[in-house]
Amino acid sequence: MLSVECETHRLHERRGRETRAERERSVLLDNGIASRHFRGVGRVCSVTQKGRFIMRSRWWLLASLILVIEPRWAAAEDAKRIESDKVAKIASTLVAATSGLSDLPVKVTADTQRAMGVTGHDRGGVLEPDSRLTAEALKKVDKDVLPIGLLFLHRITLSVAEQATPADQHRQITVTVEDKTVNVFVLPLAVTRVADRLVLLVYTNRKEPAVVTTLVDFNESKDLPLEMEARPAQDQRATVLLSILGRYRAAVDVVAQD
Repeated sequence: MLSVECETHRLHERRGRETRAERERSVLLDNGIASRHFRGVGRVCSVTQKGRFIMRSRWWLLASLILVIEPRWAAAEDAKRIESDKVAKIASTLVAATSGLSDLPVKVTADTQRAMGVTGHDRGGVLEPDSRLTAEALKKVDKDVLPIGLLFLHRITLSVAEQATPADQHRQITVTVEDKTVNVFVLPLAVTRVADRLVLLVYTNRKEPAVVTTLVDFNESKDLPLEMEARPAQDQRATVLLSILGRYRAAVDVVAQD
């Protein structure tokens, strides 16, 4: 008799809970916030409201990122590659000005006819390969240092360990381009082998390289021996991807310099 009464009591309790749950579910459905897999008002409200809040937050965050990033990408898109005939003239002017620099760590014989340049927002860079740069020369590199070219930067400087290289740590030249006199940093480039890996050497005004970075295998057809591509980052920074003969690539960090 006692067991029957207990079972009847449990049945009434269960039916009472189900009735309350159904009433709560009806309210939620009327408000349009209940899910198909209803498990109780607290959980559904919690999940649904948080879900809506998260979705709104994500859309707000996405919109904010677009507002922040869009101008940066727009600025990057404004950077244009200089026409080949024009960059050849600029390259010749730059090389002529380097003749007064007697302390270069490596001797580069620049091929001005195969130079490339990029400019935008009154900043720019010109990359000139060494006329002796070949795939065979790279293969033969061991512990020796092979000059591969010159990188000229205007209002841009190296970023080493996230620190901008000061102007007084660069070799500088002054040139006149299109009736405008500007200061330009001169960065000799070379390749050597370290621990059986080819590395890129980037020099400033010292005998030792300011940057030593690994050359990774890269296979893409390129028109020029040396080419560069800038990938914008935050705080007026960018990563320059330098390709060598379409076979190797290295990353060099730079930052705007005023």
